[in-house]
Amino acid sequence: MLSTAACAGLYLLLRTATGPAAANALALVLAAIGNTAADRQRALAPASAQAQE
Repeated sequence: MLSTAACAGLYLLLRTATGPAAANALALVLAAIGNTAADRQRALAPASAQAQE
């Protein structure tokens, strides 16, 4: 859900500068990179840190 909100926010920020198609592509790529980084941190976190959540 956070990734979707980030993608929508990025799109809204980028569309005036780049146009709708480019803004959509950039927003999707940037959100995917951020989502991958977040997933990697969560997956590689020590088991004790994950148990506290």
